[in-house]
Amino acid sequence: MRRRIALSVLTLLLLAPSLATAKDRVCRTDPLLVGPCFSLRGVLFAANGAPTFRIQRTGTKRILGIRDSEDPVMPEDLHARLFETGNAFGVRVSADYLVCPYTRGRAGRMQFVCIESASHMAVTREAR
Repeated sequence: MRRRIALSVLTLLLLAPSLATAKDRVCRTDPLLVGPCFSLRGVLFAANGAPTFRIQRTGTKRILGIRDSEDPVMPEDLHARLFETGNAFGVRVSADYLVCPYTRGRAGRMQFVCIESASHMAVTREAR
């Protein structure tokens, strides 16, 4: 019995880091990144499909997908503004973003990123 309890406790301790929420995780130091972080001006929005959260780069048709849409890695202040009304759909956050890539940029393909920081944020909501 003691052995089973000890094994259960050890398993929980080993899994604890992977159970962290997105707000606890960091973007820039994620070992899964494939390149250096980069800055851009864009609009963050929620869309139907996967990934849910996307950034459209200002002045282009380029769309970046935010990895882990159900629990996106993004700064807490950005998350708060996006979900201020409880629902992110219809909310658009224009900002200067620092994003880090999980996939390489390829023409015609969505690049997956996480958001390290956002500054100069302006939030707009669609009228219902």
